[in-house]
Amino acid sequence: MLKALRLKLAAGLRQHRFVRFSIVGGVGFAIEAVLLTYFATVPAVGAIKGRAISFPIAVMTTWWLNRTLTFQSKNNPHRESFRYFLVQSLGALVNLGVFMVLVSALPWLRSIPVVPLFIAAIFGLLVNFALSKKYVFAQHEKD
Repeated sequence: MLKALRLKLAAGLRQHRFVRFSIVGGVGFAIEAVLLTYFATVPAVGAIKGRAISFPIAVMTTWWLNRTLTFQSKNNPHRESFRYFLVQSLGALVNLGVFMVLVSALPWLRSIPVVPLFIAAIFGLLVNFALSKKYVFAQHEKD
């Protein structure tokens, strides 16, 4: 019974792009967190420069994973990766914007920043998935 449940769950994960996209996003977060943690300890780099290094590495990793595992894209990889980076940057701005609005409008959330962080991450995820599906990974005839 447990084996059948695991097989059904695995089949469901293979079928649902949003779930795969979310898992890939989790992998990207982990990559960025490890890199940022490392770079933050390097005196010549620090957290700000470290984020400027870790973000594009995580984005390009998630582009490749989403290209191959989530969308099985055959688009021109150069154009597609550029579109993906733009979409991810927009999603990051949405994420930051939602976070800032929440902590500004509801100051009590400043004492528990993980709540607005989580809500903002959901907004960013939805924007990134919708735009990735419609703009980045859709078949582009002229690529």
